[in-house]
Amino acid sequence: MLTPKQSRFVEEYLVDLNGKQAAIRAGYSAHTAEVQASRLLTIAKIQVALSAAMRARSRNTEVTPDRVLAELAKIGFANMRDYWPKEGETVDLHRLDQDLTAALQEITIDETIDPSGVVHRHTRLKLHDKKGALDSLAQYLGMFVPFRRRL
Repeated sequence: MLTPKQSRFVEEYLVDLNGKQAAIRAGYSAHTAEVQASRLLTIAKIQVALSAAMRARSRNTEVTPDRVLAELAKIGFANMRDYWPKEGETVDLHRLDQDLTAALQEITIDETIDPSGVVHRHTRLKLHDKKGALDSLAQYLGMFVPFRRRL
């Protein structure tokens, strides 16, 4: 059983996963908060409470590691050619499926009318940061080995 202050620390830790700030918000001294957070995070009862709370939050929000990885993969493996219209077509945003739209950061549509009354539509698509998504996936998969300088 956790003390009321420890329970509050667990609740506050879930806000931003910042131990020092959680300790301060839970009522521990700001002067010793970093040390207190480090100590609190080693207590088995607190670790169990944090794990249970994080699992419950994942169930409630449906945010799971698998979903996060799937979204990163949609961004990381998006290919601009998948958005190009076929010859003679214009960009039809309705034909884009959920996987394609997940990688979109921005859609800009400019319409102009020329002197003869013809409407010209220019659609600009901007994808999310592909390299950032691939870096996150590679890091998760342990593909990066820290670079060590040779002396």
